[in-house]
Amino acid sequence: MKLKQGWKALGLLAVCALGFGLATPAQAQTNAGVVDEDVLADKYVAYKKALDDLDKKAKAIDRQLEARELLSPDEGKQFDEAILKSPRTTPEEGAFQTLVKTGTDRRAEYLALIAKPERNADEKAKVDKFLSYSKGNDTSLRALSDKLFGKIKDEQEETEKKYTDQANTVIGQVAKKKGLKMVIRKRALVWNEDSVDITNDVVEALNK
Repeated sequence: MKLKQGWKALGLLAVCALGFGLATPAQAQTNAGVVDEDVLADKYVAYKKALDDLDKKAKAIDRQLEARELLSPDEGKQFDEAILKSPRTTPEEGAFQTLVKTGTDRRAEYLALIAKPERNADEKAKVDKFLSYSKGNDTSLRALSDKLFGKIKDEQEETEKKYTDQANTVIGQVAKKKGLKMVIRKRALVWNEDSVDITNDVVEALNK
């Protein structure tokens, strides 16, 4: 079964996540500043770390859900309760990781069995049992995936708002210090005689 790639779609949002509320070229005037939002997103350390942490979290969920596919109904119920609980106590985390290992080992065993050109009766029975688990888990696994990645998307939206607001505040502060009347996106600027690129100043201030 192929899991829903919720995080892959989410990652596309991060490419242009720092879309600041800046002026358009039509509003540009003398003594204007520009910000390269691509450079800013790449060099804003706290922002990049926050997205990296979310990415690691999403990849861990992907691995855990993959292990869920071949768990028995009872194991699956325990797994679902555990993965949705946060935080987990040390014993709960241990029990959850045991379930993840069980599912991962079972998946490896299944792949090894179906790769064999011939299987004995016991091996055939085991393959059939694993397939029955997979079929029975399909609906609940997809629902669980939607729920978990939905939470990740909510976290990313909150993260992007937090760091976009911080960046906008610093852009305003830097612009005032430089006596600028307006700041626009560099990618939207075709030409302006007196524009000043304040990207590095903003990055330096944000990373202090």
